[in-house]
Amino acid sequence: MNKKLPIESAVKKRISVRNYADMRIEETKMSEIKEFVSNTDNPFSQHVNFHFFDLNDSGEGQKLGTYGVIKGAQHYLGASVKPVPLALVAVGYQLETIMLYLAQLDIGTCWLGGTFDRKGFSLALSIESDEVLPAITPFGYAKERRHLQEVVMRTFIQAHKRFDWDKLF
Repeated sequence: MNKKLPIESAVKKRISVRNYADMRIEETKMSEIKEFVSNTDNPFSQHVNFHFFDLNDSGEGQKLGTYGVIKGAQHYLGASVKPVPLALVAVGYQLETIMLYLAQLDIGTCWLGGTFDRKGFSLALSIESDEVLPAITPFGYAKERRHLQEVVMRTFIQAHKRFDWDKLF
């Protein structure tokens, strides 16, 4: 990775965002994001492919399913790998690094590993037939208000509770 990521501040800043504002990410910022993503790596010697998808650039009326968990997202990033040992760990490592970077840019993200239409996203992202798509993240600017399902979900999982940093490390 070329850029030094301030991990502690990024971890403290990052939260899952499920409700996105109707705002496109600026072209210069999107270029920076794509450059950062292309320069990520992992210590597991596994190649991870990243795929960007912008609903604004897709076919008229194209919908991608997140089962109502995500609202208003225009941008998605998917991670695909060949199903080999340590590949999923590599995806987790690199995608979390990217999500922490996006948090530093005030861009919201949300891990999706089970609550998305895997087949639909695989087609939209042109995933190779010998690869799996274990996770995606929507990304964009957070809407000021959370939608009801997000409020209920965050309450249920107690997302507002975090361990003190000094107890974690």
